[in-house]
Amino acid sequence: MLCPLHSGQECLRGRSITSLCRKDSSVQKHFEDIFEAAVDAIGYAASDEAILLVNRAFSELTGFSKEELLRMNARDLIPEQHREQRDRVVAQVLQTGRPVEYEIDYLRKNGSQVPVSITLFAVKEDDGKPTGLAAIVRDFTERKRAVEQFRLVVEASPNGMLMVDEDGTILLVNQQIEQLFGYERAELIGQPVEMLVPQRMRSHHAGDRAKFFAHSESRAMGKGRDLYGVRKNGQEFPLEIGLNPVRTPDGLRVLASIVDISGRKRAEQALQKERDFIDAVLETAGALVVVLDREGRILRFNRACEQVTGYSSEEVMGRTVWDLFIIPDEVAGVKAVFERLRGGEPRSDYENYWMGKGGFLRRISWSNTVIADFGGKVDYVVSSGLDITDIKSMQEQLRKTERIAELGTLASGMAHEIGTPMNVILGRALLWRVLSTKGRRFGSDFPLTGPRAWLLPLHQPPLPEKFDRRLVIFCRNLRQKGVVICCNSHQTLGS
Repeated sequence: MLCPLHSGQECLRGRSITSLCRKDSSVQKHFEDIFEAAVDAIGYAASDEAILLVNRAFSELTGFSKEELLRMNARDLIPEQHREQRDRVVAQVLQTGRPVEYEIDYLRKNGSQVPVSITLFAVKEDDGKPTGLAAIVRDFTERKRAVEQFRLVVEASPNGMLMVDEDGTILLVNQQIEQLFGYERAELIGQPVEMLVPQRMRSHHAGDRAKFFAHSESRAMGKGRDLYGVRKNGQEFPLEIGLNPVRTPDGLRVLASIVDISGRKRAEQALQKERDFIDAVLETAGALVVVLDREGRILRFNRACEQVTGYSSEEVMGRTVWDLFIIPDEVAGVKAVFERLRGGEPRSDYENYWMGKGGFLRRISWSNTVIADFGGKVDYVVSSGLDITDIKSMQEQLRKTERIAELGTLASGMAHEIGTPMNVILGRALLWRVLSTKGRRFGSDFPLTGPRAWLLPLHQPPLPEKFDRRLVIFCRNLRQKGVVICCNSHQTLGS
């Protein structure tokens, strides 16, 4: 940017700058060479805006020759719709004496318009009074095209896009920002970005913004603490922001990509609520619940599992179930069941022992199921188990009790079937003994060895074979008392 020129001499029309700089000819020649070689278009106009001086770049930019330009007024190069804007800038420069940079369109000789960036400053006398205006004009066509392409990209973004300068002034917004925050674009441009930040966070935001500009680097969305925005109606909403520093000819800028994550937050809260509910169910349920990945590593181990095994959840996470709990004799069987489940078998029931932390064994009945992805690949195996150790013990006791009951029933039946005939036999035997003194002596008529005995002829129907041994024992006892029992088969009992 050129500084204001101070001259005690009168400014003259024409290409010669001799009257501007009363120096020796060599300095004047160097000044003319620099002026003509400048890449930027440079022009000088009197206070009435009559053009007094231009360089070659100015002529090339406008399409007018130098002679044509020196016969024109500076306002002749400004389209009608932009003249009011330029007049305000000129008045500001003449009033304040400070340079102003602004963008506007120039009219070319062929009637087309070219976007330009102009730095305008006053040329002053030694007493500080402005005598004219000097302008450095840059062709803004390529930059304008790049800016327009950038604007189109920003506008087409599905995310809210917002650009600010180092002071936090909003320079650019897209339609998504308007929809997110409820403001019109004109209400945002030129305003501090803190207007979009909740009141309770604004004091910290300015400091954070300053730190980011001081140590600028891209920041991915979702990185950092939870962020919130505030809409025009005062409603706060959660958002996610990605920051990208952009270096421009005008200085460092930050382009922010903003996404409303209210829906995601609601989904996360609902999901967390479901997880909390499931956790509560799993932790309070009496059943053992263990979740395994595809390799058999433990991902979930509920409280019932901890109580049965003596291991904490932290101790078993990431370890394979068969290396930790399964006894050697059952490892192959458990792995076979797991392979079938991993291969796509939807459900499997199985029983095996689990070895606890102290080496004790518990019998567990498992009901297994799988969770697969959309392609059908099994990601997780979920096993729900019931400790049936005590049930198994009770079943064994019940079987023993039932066996004893069966034996009791059998004995009762035997006593009934034996008792009736035995009572008859015993009654008759006692009767004959009482009458023994009057009875007939038999010695040679009955083939008995040893001492003489009383013969009690009985005509009892054949007894079941299963009672033979009990009857034999009974008859032997009677024989010791002198009574011999003989059945109708003429077989002597008690011998």
